[in-house]
Amino acid sequence: MKCDRCGLQSDVEQAFSTEKRLFRKSKHFCPDCTVRRQTRSFIWDAAILAGLGVLIFALSPSSGLAAIILAANLILLSMIPLVIIHELAHAGAAKLAGMHVFGIVVGIGKTIWSGKFLGMDWVINILPIAGITGVGVRPVPHVRWKLFFVYLAGPASHVLMALGLTVLWVVLWLTLPLSTLGHRFFSSLIIANILLAAVSLFPYKAFTVAGMQGSDGWQLLHVPFLKDSELTKRYVGYYVGEAAQSYAANDFDKAKKWVDKALTVDASSGIARNVLGMIQMACGEHLISRETFLRLLETEEAKEPALHYTLFNNVAYLDALLHDPSLLSEADQLSAEALKHLPWVPAVVGTRGTVLVELGQLDEGIALLKKSMSLHADKQGKAANACHVAIGELRRGDPDAARKYLASAKALDPKCLLIPDVEAQMETKTIDHGR
Repeated sequence: MKCDRCGLQSDVEQAFSTEKRLFRKSKHFCPDCTVRRQTRSFIWDAAILAGLGVLIFALSPSSGLAAIILAANLILLSMIPLVIIHELAHAGAAKLAGMHVFGIVVGIGKTIWSGKFLGMDWVINILPIAGITGVGVRPVPHVRWKLFFVYLAGPASHVLMALGLTVLWVVLWLTLPLSTLGHRFFSSLIIANILLAAVSLFPYKAFTVAGMQGSDGWQLLHVPFLKDSELTKRYVGYYVGEAAQSYAANDFDKAKKWVDKALTVDASSGIARNVLGMIQMACGEHLISRETFLRLLETEEAKEPALHYTLFNNVAYLDALLHDPSLLSEADQLSAEALKHLPWVPAVVGTRGTVLVELGQLDEGIALLKKSMSLHADKQGKAANACHVAIGELRRGDPDAARKYLASAKALDPKCLLIPDVEAQMETKTIDHGR
């Protein structure tokens, strides 16, 4: 598929968003261009509404149009808390149903805050126009109807809020003049909740922070009829999610146990075997990890483009870590192919930078590593990038810059397994320089 904005081409079609146009050819956009378009659209909408509101209110404060524009601005501003409430409703319902909530992502674009809150991982992005709640589906009785309850909770929260706010609006109507700000505020919130309930209940699939996802309405029509094979994938997803959280906490033994459970459910799961390889890599078992990825590449599931190029990336990175000159040609080929098809993935950008540094193409490699470091949301990824930048700077003859990036890596992830290697290379360079 080709992006109609930047021209990027990739076999990973599920990562692209599609804009359907009446009587005209649909347009497709890569993840980066999708976010840019959504960002630009949101900013323009907000700016136009705010500008119109100020202008019309200045010309005629009592006009009906000024009241409408004011209400539209209030609806726009209310999106932030309402999206958070929507996702909290999903999370609360999941916990009541005995499911595990991994975390909540609010908004799209650049991450402005991430951390723990209410016992969950949170990511708040700059534009609060969407959200997603990560729920782990365990093999429990009546799982389909429990999932139905979880998906229903989001839109139901808006319906309940709209009803409650309507009661308050009626009380205000009976006690205060209709022109008061309170009436406008509550009526705007009522409209906002009705709109969000309608949008979330409409069955469609759209591009989200987690790729193409079905709306709550789409899920409500599908989860009661999920096949056993589809449920199995969700069970595997739960165990893999637990493994990923343990991996992020540098608890690799625990992560391995979760992956073992996932493979017990589905021994052929490509996602679980890929995570197993990542854990082996993090434990320093580079040859074993490489073999895991290579075996997975031979499977039928690995023909799926997203997994296929992810495995290319992983093998290329391990080729670079092994410091075996005979593997650098393979690393060069695989990392270039992965970057061609997954250029929006920070780890893929970082791997290409790492390989180029190992090939001696220092300027281009360091630039890509710094780009990956800025794109990564997790500290582990940033720390690994910083370590490879330090190695590149050392080879470029700038030990001060190398020390700076090594210090950044230690601050981001003191347990990063690359730190001893960087320190050893710095010590060797220091000794050679002294001679």
